[in-house]
Amino acid sequence: NTPESADPVAPGTSRMKFRLQLVAVSDAGQEQVHEVSQFEREGLAMETLGLTLAEGKLILKNVQERVVQEQISDCLAQQRRWPDCGQGRHGKGYHDVGIRTLFGKVEFQSPRLRHCPCQPHEEKTFSPLQKVLPEHVSPELRYLEVKWGALLAYQAGCDWWHEVLPVHEQLNAETMRQHVFEVAERLEQELGEERAPAVRPPQIGRAHV
Repeated sequence: NTPESADPVAPGTSRMKFRLQLVAVSDAGQEQVHEVSQFEREGLAMETLGLTLAEGKLILKNVQERVVQEQISDCLAQQRRWPDCGQGRHGKGYHDVGIRTLFGKVEFQSPRLRHCPCQPHEEKTFSPLQKVLPEHVSPELRYLEVKWGALLAYQAGCDWWHEVLPVHEQLNAETMRQHVFEVAERLEQELGEERAPAVRPPQIGRAHV
């Protein structure tokens, strides 16, 4: 901005601009730079000290999206050729995938590839990302959902999540309740049939909201 169009700065203070970038470096040393966030600060006061909660949540969300996209691109780059014959793999379209993580929901396109005829396969196509990312909730998010769901009322825990972290709006009290039950049920199965069956958590009502 020109001095004429810039917002006036109070006497005795200065304005600082911050620009955050994420740099992904490959094994070959190639760098990919991503813009993460830009913000300004004018002067120093308790209200302007450091990041705001909203800025922190947005930065975490943006960093998570960029990191995941770089990981997916690197994974797919390793799948470009068949290890047996070295020929390039041919695609058969894409489908959209979303995974909820601690720092927001990440969405990406998952390609479906054709198997090479040089080797027999039961199916004609396969999804390389489905093999490594079979779930739609990250383990860390599911663990903390269950942990806080066991310590707090489901709605209170859900409200806390949305206030301090950039979690997706799909996270709600019923989702947390269901995840607690799923983990409890799986643990009961792992302990064996000799154990007493898991007690299903009560439906959300006045006492659990």
